[in-house]
Amino acid sequence: KNIWIVGSSIPFWAGELAATQPGGRNLNLSARVKWHTIRGLQWHQLDPHILQLLKNSPPPEFLVVHLGSNDLTTQGLTSKKLIKEIECALLRYNALMPKTTLVWSAILPRLYWHGAPLNSGKKIEKKRKTINRKVRSIVLDLGGMVISHRNILAKFTQLFRHDGTHLSRTGNELYLKNLEGGLLAFLSNTAREFS
Repeated sequence: KNIWIVGSSIPFWAGELAATQPGGRNLNLSARVKWHTIRGLQWHQLDPHILQLLKNSPPPEFLVVHLGSNDLTTQGLTSKKLIKEIECALLRYNALMPKTTLVWSAILPRLYWHGAPLNSGKKIEKKRKTINRKVRSIVLDLGGMVISHRNILAKFTQLFRHDGTHLSRTGNELYLKNLEGGLLAFLSNTAREFS
């Protein structure tokens, strides 16, 4: 089976760490895991990225999407607009790749949101939770699967790098465990959601 992981710097750095560990980038799974990540990626840039990938390879069995953190601080991009943008993209991928199972990897919290107005952390956190909740039900309705990373919380500061944005080594190890656990459950058809 082929699995694509697409997204921004969270999966990018996790993939770099996975490459140095036993089981490597395939995460100990009996599948080929391809990490198609771009640091700083935003939702409006995902379509051309996916279309380019599909030009060169057949669709994967699973498409894991970890994206959205970099959109939360975009001026004028409300939760409603972003949810609509995500929903339209997911519907397109469902039509483009009917045999591919979509996997939503929830947007993680941060200790510090780059580009956000001062003291707006609480507002962004609320937006993040709203988007995760709404997109979760969209993905499940489309027959997809969800990895919710409920064990990665802002209060566990050791999970984050000193920049407050990216995950530390400990955080990345936990993130990889979540991905591996979720994908294992999905591959063996034992769950549709992994927290």
